[in-house]
Amino acid sequence: MPSIPHPLALIQLWIASSALPWSNPVWQSLTNVLGDPWTYDRARDVTAASTHVADWTVGKAQAIEVFMSNCKTARDPAEHYASKNKDNDYEGRSSWNAWVKTSWAKWKINKLIDNILQENGCEPHEVMARLNCKATDEFPTMDAAQVKQAASIILADALFGDDAFTDGSFVVASVMTFVTTVLLESLVTLLSVFKDQETVKKLDARREQVNAMMVAAKKDPSKAEPIARLPKSLRDALDRLATEEEVKELELLIETTLAAMVPLEGDEVVVDFEENLILNDWKSGVEEYDKCSEDDLWEHLGLSEKKLPFFQARSDPDAAIDPWSEEGQQWLDNPTSPTQKLAPRWHQLVGILRLIDRVLDCEPVMLMDGVGVGKTMQAVGLIACLAHYREHYRKHGKFPGKFAQRIHKKTGGNIPDLPVVIMSPPNLQHQWMSEIQRYLRRATFDVLPYAGKYTTRVQWWTMAWSKCQQPPIRRIILATTNAAQDDAATVFIQGDRDSYGRPIPSPRFERTSPNTLFGHEYVTSIIDEGHILRNINLAHVAARALQGKSHSTVIMTATPITTKPAAGVEGSILRAVFVGNQNPEAAQEEYLPVMKTWMGRMREWFAPVVILRTVDSTDNMGNKILGLLPYHDHSLKIKLLDWEMENLRNIARGYLDDCP
Repeated sequence: MPSIPHPLALIQLWIASSALPWSNPVWQSLTNVLGDPWTYDRARDVTAASTHVADWTVGKAQAIEVFMSNCKTARDPAEHYASKNKDNDYEGRSSWNAWVKTSWAKWKINKLIDNILQENGCEPHEVMARLNCKATDEFPTMDAAQVKQAASIILADALFGDDAFTDGSFVVASVMTFVTTVLLESLVTLLSVFKDQETVKKLDARREQVNAMMVAAKKDPSKAEPIARLPKSLRDALDRLATEEEVKELELLIETTLAAMVPLEGDEVVVDFEENLILNDWKSGVEEYDKCSEDDLWEHLGLSEKKLPFFQARSDPDAAIDPWSEEGQQWLDNPTSPTQKLAPRWHQLVGILRLIDRVLDCEPVMLMDGVGVGKTMQAVGLIACLAHYREHYRKHGKFPGKFAQRIHKKTGGNIPDLPVVIMSPPNLQHQWMSEIQRYLRRATFDVLPYAGKYTTRVQWWTMAWSKCQQPPIRRIILATTNAAQDDAATVFIQGDRDSYGRPIPSPRFERTSPNTLFGHEYVTSIIDEGHILRNINLAHVAARALQGKSHSTVIMTATPITTKPAAGVEGSILRAVFVGNQNPEAAQEEYLPVMKTWMGRMREWFAPVVILRTVDSTDNMGNKILGLLPYHDHSLKIKLLDWEMENLRNIARGYLDDCP
């Protein structure tokens, strides 16, 4: 790529976007130029000073303004810029070049670039040592040296902040062109200093160290002297690498093992995977409470009034009133209103007890109760109890009930005064809001929906969040999965395949994370529909990042556990693993007992972090916790009225606006 002078690079960036760079606040802080440099007061004399550049007169600013305008309208701006003719733009062109050349050093842009290159291992001598270049003439291209990949996003953020990015960590095309230009120009300048002897010695020393590392990796005993000069930690690491002979031995062992797994020719084994495995022997995760009565559970919770803190006592069976309106709360409190009692059932109290137990230990838990068992009430009950327990500890120096001798593991004392965040798919956000308002009394908690794109939520934390009057522990952030993913795309970068979905902070993280979910801490995070996190994607990264910012995490899902091998598993491999190749008929016989054995072991491993009850689970009296017959789906075809169809369209448009 040919080198482009800084004055032209700035012109090209300005032509691509008139807001860049001069209207950008980050660039303004670097240059102390608070607008287009050629701006001037048109009412003033040509000898007066211009608006933003004290060294310019109004006359000079006018000449530069005309030159910039002509560059913008020219068929080829670069050709017009490079013209050597003494045309009408000669004064403006000369003044612009001289000013940028002088100012560039004052702005310390090159120093900023040098620091970024150094921090990311992209200084010329590091690149040459890494690629074993013997002379500056052999210096690779920017792509080959991977300078652009390593430094461009960081430099774009350092020069222009949020305006440098279109979505997440994707850089605006014109900004990427500008960044690439200044990186190349900086590298050319740095390479020119390699002619001095001190730098040459530094490069030779780096090359010698790399060669010593290669020798150590090969474990060549005849090269002991250069190996001894390496740092001890590096020597130890290299010493643990396998030798070439060891690798060959391992490859031979692998080949031998694979050969033993290949069936004899004509040997076909067909395994029928259609038979279902029984799930009744799954542990519920709450066996310790199996014999507790409902009174015992209330005593364990330390709730002598036998009701959950902050909870409504009654609910509207027809869901016709708004329970969080003043009139709705009055209606619910009126004993003559046709309400129904709202109270948790035995199994829900058990679930809340187990959730509190895990949260105080700052350990994750999976709430995997089946559909209809009441996971949402348990989650809301946990939130209410945490707020109550914090107040109880503050007043009495201990938690209530069975937790009186317990402390919060991370704080060493009370539960921290932090909010709760709930991440759910967009189509469930309204349901969560309705359920929270149904269970909790009006004005006891603030529930703040968190949806849409990052660019539309920049002021959310300073505006909506700051207006809350409740203490943080009585605030619930109700975030959609899409919003969490968008925040994750903004502050995390996509890792390589070895990162396995781990959130990797981007160069923008420190500055932009306060405006995202990931710049704040939470007493607990609740993630609904947790099965969508099985694949490593943005939702997975967002959930892991929320877990890292939370003192505890609850993952909710009702998706059944897969208990059969994936389609396409070959019978020959199963036979080799389970029974060997001596008895081709044994694979079918061995499949079920072996799979049951391993599923049993896996259940034991996961039992401490799982709460799993189904419609067949029983309470302390041996009765089914729901007492309902198995449900059946019946599809009814109903023609909607025109106004109902229009309402559905409006709802759909709303979802599209929130989650484009």
